[in-house]
Amino acid sequence: MALIHDGYRQGGQNIPAIDDKRLWIVESEFANILHHGRGKGNTLSAALRDCWDGISLKPATKSNRLYACNPHVCLSGAITPNELMALVTSREMTNGLANRFLMLWAERSEMLPFPQATPQATVDALAWRIFKLIEFVRPNQEVDCLQMELTSQAQWHYAQLYRSELNDDSAGDRVTALMERRAPMLLRIAMLFALTDLQLCVDVVHIEAAMAWIRYANESAKYVFISASDEVKMMQIGELAHRIVAFRDRRIQASRSEIMVECFQGHASKANIDAAIERLLNTSPPRISIHLIHRPKEKPGSPTTIYKRVKTRP
Repeated sequence: MALIHDGYRQGGQNIPAIDDKRLWIVESEFANILHHGRGKGNTLSAALRDCWDGISLKPATKSNRLYACNPHVCLSGAITPNELMALVTSREMTNGLANRFLMLWAERSEMLPFPQATPQATVDALAWRIFKLIEFVRPNQEVDCLQMELTSQAQWHYAQLYRSELNDDSAGDRVTALMERRAPMLLRIAMLFALTDLQLCVDVVHIEAAMAWIRYANESAKYVFISASDEVKMMQIGELAHRIVAFRDRRIQASRSEIMVECFQGHASKANIDAAIERLLNTSPPRISIHLIHRPKEKPGSPTTIYKRVKTRP
């Protein structure tokens, strides 16, 4: 925060505020961030979450009185898969730190002992594009802040993705938690793609390009956190859930025994069917709902569990 502070007093001297609150942090050892965030009383995790949300940084500590309003912070980090799996715990999942980072798998495609330098013409062309982009987004006396918007076609396309892939939980609880913020991530990336085209309207092509990055991030998380056997099992559970939804569309309600007999003809295990039903119950919004039918007083026993279809909005 010392690089974007709002000013403070040190002894008898007033330290002036830093007006430019844009900060790009490159952390080649991202494990350091995860380690420090676990320290007792450490506010790093909360500060990073506030940065992502665009909230002013005001740590509630006695020793650190540095504040920063309107921060614009980007953090690029690198970490090995083993370190990531070891350090990303349930705490980082539940407090939302992990899913505020877009995780991308990277590897070298060739082994070149003497790689060739990028041609200067390519570097110059990229530099010129960046220069034009900076000139395009630079505020002026007439406009202090540029406003981005989605075209009507882009809005429709984003809505379709939001109702499907952007809220898909078929990869399991851990990957779903890591990708919880993929919808706002997509909009931010699409905005950047629109700006690189020197336009303030986000169009369908920018949504599609951003979605390609989101899909790769999702596959990266699955590659790191899900074993091959677990992925096969989740695919099987997903197929069972799809068949239950199709069966549900034909029947308004059904018991589990009816699902086992009429939908699967007894060819699916009770454990897998229960896992598929659990997935449908835990989707947001739920695809099915539970209703209990109690037995008459003269016939004691446990109530019958009935699964009903949930009407979804078009």
